[in-house]
Formats: sequence, C-alpha cells, structure tokens
Amino acid sequence: MVSSRGQVFSIDLTTAVSLSLVTLAVLYMTWSFERLRIGETIYAQSLEDASNRLSEMLVKTKGEPPDWEENPVNATSIGLAEADRVLSPAKVDALGRVGCDAVIHAPVDVTGCMVTLRSPDGRILRRIGEPVGGDSAVTSTRIVSYMNVTTLLEVTVWGYKQEVMLWRRGLF
Repeated sequence: MVSSRGQVFSIDLTTAVSLSLVTLAVLYMTWSFERLRIGETIYAQSLEDASNRLSEMLVKTKGEPPDWEENPVNATSIGLAEADRVLSPAKVDALGRVGCDAVIHAPVDVTGCMVTLRSPDGRILRRIGEPVGGDSAVTSTRIVSYMNVTTLLEVTVWGYKQEVMLWRRGLF
C-alpha cells in the first residue's frame, strides 16, 4: 500500500509541475505578443505624429532662413509657405532639388518621406521624394493653395517596424 501512495504522489507532482510549466509558457508567449503589439502601436503613432508635424511645418512656415530656397545648403529648417497654407512655387522647386529627406527632423526611426501635390480631382501635380519603402507608412493630407489653385499636399513618411530597426543595429 505504501508504494501505491508514493506512485500517486509522484503522478500528482508530475502533473502539477507540467501544468505549471505549460501555464508559465502560455503566459510568457501572451506577454511577448502583447509587448510586440504595443510596440508596433507606439511606432505607428510615432510615424503618424512625425507625418503630422512635417506636413504642418511645410504648410505653415517659410523655413529658416525665410529665403532658404535661394541657398538650400544653409537652411536650418525647410518650409514651403509664402503665407499660412499658401505654398511658394520657388520653395517647392527648391525642395525638389534638395529632396524630401532634407526636411526629416523626427525623433522616431523615419526612413524616408515623399511630398505629393494633387489637384482636387486626384491628378498628381508634383511628387518629391522616393517611392515608399519600409513596412510601415503614414500619410498626412493638408489643403493648401499652390499657384492660386486649391491643392492637396500629401506628406508620406515611412520606416521599419521596431524589431527590424533593432535587428539592423545588431540589438535584436
């Protein structure tokens, strides 16, 4: 009889330890998945914030110095406005020469950007920057006046998700 009690205790202990390990593994996997999902949400929000800040800067400011388009090398910030939401064709042309990456000043891992001017019917009037790269992209749209025509200014920023950026840096 004593040996059967020992067997029952061993089976109970083995079952309890196995169930505990399975529960811990499920909890760890769930925690890891949620952590990754939260990180992706925060990164997407960071891209959205960067796109909104960039589009607001372009349509509301003249840049620094205000005549930066004459000598883009000395520009400390780039803006396209002649007045609030009225774009200067000379500044748009200068941005086309220096490229869209010259305006990226974001604390997030933004890989690149593209600025598109569209007519109200959707035709592309001007596109500055490279095509979208990365695996996450966000576009902000603003209504502006360009060459006395109501136009849509689209600013698209993109990047790679957090784990890709960490892997590129050798931290993942």
